[in-house]
Parts: sequence; C-alpha cells; structure tokens
Amino acid sequence: MRKLFAISLILLTGILLVACNGQNAPVLPPPELPTWTPTATPLPPSPTATLAPTITPTPPLNSPNGPPLLSIHMFTAMRGWGVMENQLLATNDGGFTWASVPVPGGQFDGRNGKFFISEREAFVLVAASDGSNTGTLNYTADGGQTWQSIPVPMSNGTVQFLPNTNLEGFIVQTLGGSADGMPVAVYQSLNRVDWLRTFAHVRPEEIEGLPFRGIKNGAVFINPSVGYITGSEPIDNSIYLFRTGDAGRSWQRLSLPLPEGIGTFQAETLPPVFFRDGKGFLPVDFFTEGQQTRVFYYTEDGGVSWLLRGSVPRGTVYTFVNANTGWTWAGRTLFYTTDGAATWMALPVSFLAQEVGTWLNFIDPRNGWLITVDDRSRVRLYRTTDAGSTWSVVIP
Repeated sequence: MRKLFAISLILLTGILLVACNGQNAPVLPPPELPTWTPTATPLPPSPTATLAPTITPTPPLNSPNGPPLLSIHMFTAMRGWGVMENQLLATNDGGFTWASVPVPGGQFDGRNGKFFISEREAFVLVAASDGSNTGTLNYTADGGQTWQSIPVPMSNGTVQFLPNTNLEGFIVQTLGGSADGMPVAVYQSLNRVDWLRTFAHVRPEEIEGLPFRGIKNGAVFINPSVGYITGSEPIDNSIYLFRTGDAGRSWQRLSLPLPEGIGTFQAETLPPVFFRDGKGFLPVDFFTEGQQTRVFYYTEDGGVSWLLRGSVPRGTVYTFVNANTGWTWAGRTLFYTTDGAATWMALPVSFLAQEVGTWLNFIDPRNGWLITVDDRSRVRLYRTTDAGSTWSVVIP
C-alpha cells in the first residue's frame, strides 16, 4: 500500500499544485490578438528591462499527440489564458484558437509560478538565468501587451494575490526534498514590489508548528494573515493540514473529523477552495487497503472548523464556482454537486475509455472547459454550456 500511496502522491502533486481554481469576476475584454503596438511601463523601485512583445500565432494545437494544453484559465465565454509546456497562451474565441504570449525575463516552461486575475491581468514568476535563488515577477494589466518586471528574492513558488487587489499577495517556495523533508519559504508583499520572508525552514527540526518533513502540495491564503498548507506524510492515520494566522510566521496543525469506520489509512490533503464569504471546500484523499476515496470537507468560517461532506472514488481534478456548485473527475466519470459537496451525481456523459480528466475550469454554474489526456498522451479540450450535461469538442 505504501508503494501505491507514494506513486499516487507523485502523480497527484504535479496536477494539484495548480488546482486551486479560484474563479474571478469577468472584467472588460483585452484587445484583439493579431498585432499590438505596446508601450513600456516601468514599475518602481528598480524594475528590470521591460519586454514589449508582439503576439504571434502558435502552430496548430491538434498535433499527432494532441494539443499539449496543461491548463486553461477562462474568465469569459470567449477570453482567457492557456498554459503549455513551453508557452503562455491567450484565446479570444473560447479556446478554438490560441496565440502565444511571450513572457520577459527567461524561459517559460509551464511550471513557472503564475496567477491569473482576469483575462487582462496575470503574474508570471521567472527564475534568474544565473542559477541563483532569485527571479523576476512579471505583471501584465493588458493581456500581455506590456509587462512590468519586478525583481524578487525567489526563483520559483506558488503565486497568489488576494481577491479585489493585485497588490497584496504571497509566494510560497518549495526548496526541494522528499517525504522525509520538504522545506518551504513564505514571502508576503503588500504592494507587489517589496517581498518580506515571513517563514523559512533552515534546519530539519520543526519550526513553529510546520514540520520540515512531509510533501507540501499546496498553499492558499484567504487574507493578509490567514493561510493553509496542505500535503501528506507516510505515517498511518495522519492528516497533513496546517493553518497560520500571522502571515506564515507560525503554524498549527488542524484536526478533521474522520469518515465513519475508516480504520487504518494514509491521507493526502489537497489545496482548499475558498469564497469571499468564508465558505470553502477541502478535498482529502484517504488510502485504505489499496483503495483511494476522495472526501470533501466544508467550512463556513474560513477554515477554522470543517464539516464532513460527500465522497467519490478515485478523485482527481476538481473545481467549485460557489458554495453549492462544483465538479470533480473520479475514475472514468465526471461528477457534479449542487448541494455543497454533500452529494455527488455522475453526469450522463461519456468520454473515450482511455481518457482521464486533467483540468477543470468553470466560469459560472453552466459554462466550463475540461482537458483530458488518453493513454497515448493525446490531449483534448472540451466545452460545456449546460453545467456538464453535454460536452462539445473544442480541440480534438
């Protein structure tokens, strides 16, 4: 069971670090794609040289191995961002066609820290080319026409900016390691320019409640003080969930109610999804005798307390658009909830037997996109306008 658990963790960690699918209210659409005449807008105190790219079309994405989309981040029915292994993309037609958006400061490899606020605003973290633990946080407010390049004291990390602002944010950097030890560093900014390190593991001993050991797979902050780190450790009957109330300076382990009759288990907590009213969901995978069950927890107080809700077998990607409505892929089936994850209904849709859902993105309770990959690594993009009851192929 431990071997299966370790393999599952490695597969799930890569997908779910970005699974924090927070939805943002649509704003005014960006300019049309083909050609821009950009202007450089420097950001104090001393930004690096600003690149003013011109968008050019990428090659067709329906290659023999399938369009290599890793994720999409739509904000209206027509406009949003896409991520490939080596490209940042933008679409103006709902995902049928995409254009490349060059990012300044270095190589975009699909694993860069990134955060999308709207179809116009985005942050992308690029490591310095000299191999140092420094980088550039690139910010665009016009869909990628121009970028402001901000020097930052980290080369990678999970980037998050708080709702209603593109100034206050956090970057949580994982510093390598394994289940026996994965150190992290937490940085906070109140103006997106100056970054203060509020926490860092500098030795294997436990520091202020957050252990050095264990795999950290996600960090989510809900305001300038309160945040959560999720993950797993190879210890029986252990749930890896830590909360900070002081911007990461100190951490406390939280307890969760267990499913009835669960017995001996290993568990992985996944990044929670929160809404502005303090309501939210926390997925937890329980591994028992070679079986994986995805259990959803629900909170109404910003994560101080959690209630046990419904479950699905072999859950993978998930998303919620409000405190009632969400979707998750489980096994070979897409599930849907309208009662806050208390019950999950299998949607009456079918995909190819070889397909597995790898990304879900909904902008409201009806309009969404799904990325799948089959056993030949062929990637497909689907779209729904009826809450997932039917899907049309966007990119075959």
